[in-house]
Amino acid sequence: MNETSIATDVAFGRARDFDVTRKGDWVGVFEGAKNQLHVRFANSAGFPLALELRFPVVRVIAHDRVVVVDLRTTKGRANAHIFNRLGELLSSFCAGDGIEDVVVLGDLIAVTYFDEGVFGGVPPSEEGIAFFDFSGNLLWGYQSLMGSDAVDVADCYCATRVDHHTLAFSPYTDFPLVHVQPTTRQQNVHELPVSLRGATALSMHGATAFLYGPYEAKRTMFRWSPGTGAEGIGHHSGPLRGLEGGRFLSRGEHGFTVVDAVAD
Repeated sequence: MNETSIATDVAFGRARDFDVTRKGDWVGVFEGAKNQLHVRFANSAGFPLALELRFPVVRVIAHDRVVVVDLRTTKGRANAHIFNRLGELLSSFCAGDGIEDVVVLGDLIAVTYFDEGVFGGVPPSEEGIAFFDFSGNLLWGYQSLMGSDAVDVADCYCATRVDHHTLAFSPYTDFPLVHVQPTTRQQNVHELPVSLRGATALSMHGATAFLYGPYEAKRTMFRWSPGTGAEGIGHHSGPLRGLEGGRFLSRGEHGFTVVDAVAD
């Protein structure tokens, strides 16, 4: 594994979340004096957030737009907000409660949920995964979209972008590895080795899955592909979030590290 670290200006305040594009550009949410939140970009100043967000995450959804999401909400309260790079609010919507992760596909925002969301009664969290367009309109919930072909998602432990159209995820209770293309309603389901159940971060590089932190090895990175056994390839203190292409993100208070699991 190879690690690349980026330090951010301490004057920005404490980092609450980062996102890193495939080209290496980053965006972050920082908490400054008096708990004031603001968004900063790698190559521009960003903007303040005039919102109350308890657990903010940020994702790049286009070259000129980001979405900022509060992982918790109450029924009906908008907790996802789309901004342009100047800080102009373009739309707000309720993305559900108990959000585990937000993953951006080519033209969709995939929101995954942990068990408190799935069973908490705030739509569309009961779907396990929900897909929104870049204006915040709910397009599909995973369970409703796939019907009898849907796997059980009581808690979506980890998810990642595979490509423009495809989301990969591994959910509780059975912990399969699922590739789903919501726009075509196609999916592939693979049974993972028992040793990989409970992984907390996932990234795909071609047909190879990299999974971090399963129940039996909380700080170990594994490599696995269908028809092979799980191979431990290194350790990390975590926590990690899966990015595209066999990469993972580790957040610090004043910077972040990209972990490339493909690199030797």
